[in-house]
Amino acid sequence: MAVHEKYSEIIDVCRRFAAREIGAAALAYDLETDSQGVKALWTKSCEVGIPGLLIPEESGGAGQSALCCALVLNVLAAECAGMASLFADHFVACHTLIRAGGKESERCLQAMANPAIDDPAIAAVVFPSEEEEDPVRIVESEGKLLLSGRTALTGNTSLAQHYAVFVKERDGKITCILVEGGTPGVSVGEGANLPGLKVNPFAPVTFKEVEIGDRFLVTERGSGRELMESAQNLFFGFVAAIAMGTAQRAYEKAAGYARERYQFGTTIINHPEIQRMLGTMRMKLGVGRAAYMDVFDGGERDAGLTKAFCTDAALEIAVDAVQIHGGYGYMHEYGVEKIMRDCKVLQLLGGRNGSLIIESIARELR
Repeated sequence: MAVHEKYSEIIDVCRRFAAREIGAAALAYDLETDSQGVKALWTKSCEVGIPGLLIPEESGGAGQSALCCALVLNVLAAECAGMASLFADHFVACHTLIRAGGKESERCLQAMANPAIDDPAIAAVVFPSEEEEDPVRIVESEGKLLLSGRTALTGNTSLAQHYAVFVKERDGKITCILVEGGTPGVSVGEGANLPGLKVNPFAPVTFKEVEIGDRFLVTERGSGRELMESAQNLFFGFVAAIAMGTAQRAYEKAAGYARERYQFGTTIINHPEIQRMLGTMRMKLGVGRAAYMDVFDGGERDAGLTKAFCTDAALEIAVDAVQIHGGYGYMHEYGVEKIMRDCKVLQLLGGRNGSLIIESIARELR
């Protein structure tokens, strides 16, 4: 990452913050999530400016690039992928509001860049999903626009104060709407209790005839598809960065254990099969890191494929790390089984990897 030395100071600050504040709590929150503790961590992250990284300076943020955010997510994920996923959802929501513009978007961005101590101003983004049983829709009634429906599982839900909601209209066009968390008719369902990323409260959000005035339309009716695709690609790139940060930590734990564990008169890192496994892990890390950085460096931008490759590779690395640890790999206090569970859930974010691969080829054929 030496090519991006201009971000080195930010990355170092975030790495120290993650090691000091996130790493110590990660295993405990994996067993029993504490929403107040997570909010307290978020408030502390505001002190080093992480939530406002992407927000322009004129809105009170740091005005950094999406690549800088991805590198920060990478180092946060080394301590806890679930915590990093909270920031990824938040960054994508910020990106959506920045691109859309408007007074309400600006108001929310300023609130997120300069949050009150008792209001961490976390944001979430909601994409349309084929898994919605009652799809979110806009209904016109008595001259009013109402938002109704129930989303699929969405990150940051119970913590979010601001939702950027992409709605598929009847004609297939996309509209983006800004919804405040405390708006009457907005309710968060029961958490999914996924096997990994437990810090992030994935849950459906129900909108019951939520009145949305024109000022809360982030885009004009039906004109939000390009904005949605931009937000989705950014999300895929961020998930890929998180996957590689998580996998890097799995590799470090495996290599460290292999240097200490004796078997047949020598440390197991001297066994050829362990060396092969570690070498394969490093190979996947190198390729995956180059792939996700290419998404942000202006290279090939099929970010869905990048997300699929990086999350698949991360799970493979995590499984090998568990195997190298032997029976200890399944013990919670060693941390590698948590990494394995986190990587499995990363594969599902934004759509299953198999579906993303098929969609990529379908787009090319069209």
